[in-house]
Amino acid sequence: MTTKPALGLLGIMQELYDDMYPDITERQEAYARDICGALADVADVRFPGAARNRNDVEKHVRGFNEQNLDGIIVVNLTYGPGQRLVRAFRENQLPV
Repeated sequence: MTTKPALGLLGIMQELYDDMYPDITERQEAYARDICGALADVADVRFPGAARNRNDVEKHVRGFNEQNLDGIIVVNLTYGPGQRLVRAFRENQLPV
């Protein structure tokens, strides 16, 4: 029996969309959960919620590492600047 890999889904967003689209975070988080469901046959994908700023990104990546997952899937749930990943990924030990 082959064990499915455990992966963290890092869903990147920006807080600035909240004013323009009040329900965007909930809608995009539902989309991310759909991705997790679509991958359920091949991986145990864990999604802690949207990462809407650098602190969220760092917290989620740290959590994935603390759980000793097999890797991280990065999904842009909205346009999200990549510089928010730099600090978190410097200490990341997991495949991306």
